Amino acid sequence: MKLSSKLLGTIFIGTIVIIITAFASVDTAVQAMKLGAFDYITKPVDPDKLSHLVRRALEQRRLNRENLQLRETIDELGDVDTIVGESAPMKHVMELVRNELGLPIVERPIDRTVTTICDEFFMTGTAAQVVAVTKVDYRPIGTGAMGPVVSKLRDLFEDVVRGRSKKYSQWITEI
Repeated sequence: MKLSSKLLGTIFIGTIVIIITAFASVDTAVQAMKLGAFDYITKPVDPDKLSHLVRRALEQRRLNRENLQLRETIDELGDVDTIVGESAPMKHVMELVRNELGLPIVERPIDRTVTTICDEFFMTGTAAQVVAVTKVDYRPIGTGAMGPVVSKLRDLFEDVVRGRSKKYSQWITEI
């Protein structure tokens, strides 16, 4: 069996190719995969296995489309670095970390793999709070409980937003 790169090359983008053959060989299987086939199976075909394979192929196509849409969304947003630390509460939290806890700050986007090696992790945004993140993808962050840095930071930030800290009273707008 000789696979035609022209044949696989003319299939529409997003089409999943599963090759079913009675004339299997390692060479043609390798060639099929190199040319972009999703899978390569031999006859006789077990209907249950084929059904499972088709479900996997459809899921792969869905994930590919989702990936493409997410990439397009990221491109539309522009430079991801511009959204790091843009909210007023985030800037205030970073100032508290620097001034009150004496810790250095590095602003940069991260991916979720960074969370698997950090000791503590928190989130803040437009709400008046600092929230400890203790798990990501069911994996514990640090000890799996709020750490001492996030605990101190949360208390400091709460004092500020509740008006108990005169040093940062300019951050509060009474209504």
